[in-house]
Parts: sequence; structure tokens; C-alpha cells
Amino acid sequence: MKPPHETMKPSHETMKPSQLRKSETIKSGDIFSGKKEPIVKLRKVSVIERFDFIVKKSWRQIFNAKCFVARCTWSIRATRMSTSSPEFLDGKYTDLHTCSTVIRYSRQRQANAKCIGQMYVEGFTGGSDLKGIRPKHIMDCIRVVYKLDISYTKAHSALAYARELVRGTHASGYRYLPSYLYKIKHANPGTITELELDAKKRFKYLFIAFGACIKGFPFMRRVIVIDGANLSGKYRGVMLVAACQDGNRGIYPIALGIVNAEDAAAWEWFFTQLRGVVGDGKNMAFISDRCPTIAKALTNVFPEADKGICLYHLG
Repeated sequence: MKPPHETMKPSHETMKPSQLRKSETIKSGDIFSGKKEPIVKLRKVSVIERFDFIVKKSWRQIFNAKCFVARCTWSIRATRMSTSSPEFLDGKYTDLHTCSTVIRYSRQRQANAKCIGQMYVEGFTGGSDLKGIRPKHIMDCIRVVYKLDISYTKAHSALAYARELVRGTHASGYRYLPSYLYKIKHANPGTITELELDAKKRFKYLFIAFGACIKGFPFMRRVIVIDGANLSGKYRGVMLVAACQDGNRGIYPIALGIVNAEDAAAWEWFFTQLRGVVGDGKNMAFISDRCPTIAKALTNVFPEADKGICLYHLG
């Protein structure tokens, strides 16, 4: 069996520099949507052609850059088309280097992590979700195809940016939550979801109980285990879980929730949603750790159910 880091290796033959160069051509007369577009394109071209450039002017109306080597003829000058439009017109582009290749290849400061990450996605991923890719893979691809050595730190940052391009950012994931929950309910009939926002319309609480789990709960032992785990993502938070045991002594998930903190308000909100799934009664028991916040919230929401403490925490 191959080691985990060798389960997926990118192909260096996915796209040749000449192919990528055709998709990133710049010529006089080009119109850019804004001043950022020519800078992004120039960075890609500088990696492909192995040179560096310096920005001489970057004003509201003018963008001017030239090769970093003194007296080299390579240069570009773009001007804003009108004060009412953000578009820039490439008025003059001289795609000819008169400097020494030894000096020109010696520096590539424009090849930052975002540029490398975007080029990796466009040239090497082949539509994959980057599962199994490591910074070493990016270092190898850039070195083999573009003859450019980058540090592990830059490759790590480039991979993080590439994943954002392919999978979306953490913030975009929160924005897509309503449509994601809709699709879950559409694909899993009987599923119960609840999403609560704060006063500023930001994420606060999330509750999900899948329809299949809800239908199977009446056949399970009515002893529900409650626990929480801290999340390690960018925005942190806590995942709350309710589970029980099936006839084969296996873990049977009932519901899960994501909250901003493991406090009394969050637990009571989670238990309120859970009550709509499992109900309440004297024939039900809840097992948790010795957290007083959980005990108080359970008493408020499930007054008739029995409450107990897990043996591990009791010990």
C-alpha cells in the first residue's frame, strides 16, 4: 500500500507553459475590467516567461510597469478609459526583453502565493477538489514545469488559496447554508433543520436531524447521550451531538447542532429543537458529563425525563 501522501500525485503534463501562455496573452489594445486584472495577468506571464517586473505608476488613471532590469525594453502602460468607467485600456505593451537572461531569471518576486495557487488550479488540478494534495506537490509542479523554486511556506499558502478557489472560502460556506439545508431536506424526506441568525443577520445556531434517523429512533433504546466538541475551523464554534444505542450496541445518531459557544442559551436552544424530534416523557433518560449548564438546560426543556452522568466523567 502506498503512503497517504502518495495516494494522489498531480500530473506535470496537465498543461504546458505554452498552453497556459496562450490563455494569458497580453497585447496592445486589450481592455481590462479594472486595474487589478492586468496585474494578475502580468504575474502569470512573469512566472511563465521567468522574469520580474516593477510597478512604476499605479494611480487611479494610469498603470505602468517595466522589467526590473535597468534599460530593458519590456514595459506596459494602461490608462483608464473614462472617469465613469473602471475599465483600463492597454495603450502600449512592449513584449520584448533586451536584458540578459541570466539577470532576468534571477528574480521573480511577483510570483506570490495567490498567483502560484491560481496557476496551479488552472493548469494542474483537472477539476479535482485537491483532496490529498500537499505543498510538496505544488513545489514539484512549479519546479518541473516553470523551472521556479518556491519555498515550502509559499507553497503552503498557495495551496490554501487554491482550495479557496476550488471549494470556496469559510465565509462563503456560511452564506450558502440556507440553500445547503434546502437540498438536504429535498434529498432526505422528513429531515428537520433549523437555522438561527443573530441581530446582525450572522450565523448563530444550526440544528439538523436527518429523516432516516428520526424514523428509526422509536425502535432504539430511549437513552440519549449528549456531548459537545470544539471545532477547529477559522470561525471556531462548538458541535453538539445527541446519540443513542441501537440493538447491536452501535452508536445511533439522532441530531447534531453547531453553536457559537457551549453556554446555557446554546444548550437550551439545541434541546428545544431536539424535543421536537424525540418528544419528552418519563420513559426517557439523558446521559451527559458533569457540566451544570447541560443539567440546567435539560431540566428546563425535558422536565419529565431522567438525567444521569456518564461513568467515565463520574470516575
